[in-house]
Amino acid sequence: MNRRNFISLSAAGAFGSWSRVDKSRRISKGYGIAWTSIPVRTAQARQQAPARRPAVAAGEFIDLCHSYGAGIAQVAYEQLAGTDPAYLKSLRQQLEQREMELELGINAQVLEREEPLASVARVAAELGVSRLRLACLGGRRYESFSDLRSWQEFAAHWKMVLHRAEPWLRRYRLRAGIENHKDWLADEQVEILRSVSSPWLGACVDFGNNLALLEDPLEVAQKLAPYAVTTHLKDMA
Repeated sequence: MNRRNFISLSAAGAFGSWSRVDKSRRISKGYGIAWTSIPVRTAQARQQAPARRPAVAAGEFIDLCHSYGAGIAQVAYEQLAGTDPAYLKSLRQQLEQREMELELGINAQVLEREEPLASVARVAAELGVSRLRLACLGGRRYESFSDLRSWQEFAAHWKMVLHRAEPWLRRYRLRAGIENHKDWLADEQVEILRSVSSPWLGACVDFGNNLALLEDPLEVAQKLAPYAVTTHLKDMA
């Protein structure tokens, strides 16, 4: 199995499953674009308007995704200009007019307590969002931890957090995908997800990240596929 065959088969599977769900939509509507794919554009926006926050607002990003024919926009929670009902309703209308859907990227710390997750859940309901993307570690495992004990403490903390957060995710009917973000080895992440054993907690399967941990990307995808909530498809070349 080479890279080209793998991507072709993956695309065929994704598009096939989408067409079974709703044959009225164009096949191109089955893929999305994540805000993490535009760091250069975001940096340029900040240079042009340093005080502007967010640098690329959710509405702008939705239109950008739409211009490329995407049917899904994976937007960071911080890209929302606000959380008042009128603003959220306008975003929902924008999505509906473009026949698009939204996924929200959140800070993993949101799962540490129910109150902030409840706030995210309210916003998600207003926007018609059912999937969240998060990463337990914002950096890289090999840069963030200077010794094994530090990593073990980090791992123990997040195992506890994810087990505790599962009933909250179930209550708010939100599926959370944890990205393999240069932190968990595939087997470590599978062990956590298997121990939680919930349809509400899965993986954001990044096709390339675990190369940084010297893991084979095809093996990583195969191991995490049963737990996939969303994906980050990339060509590391």
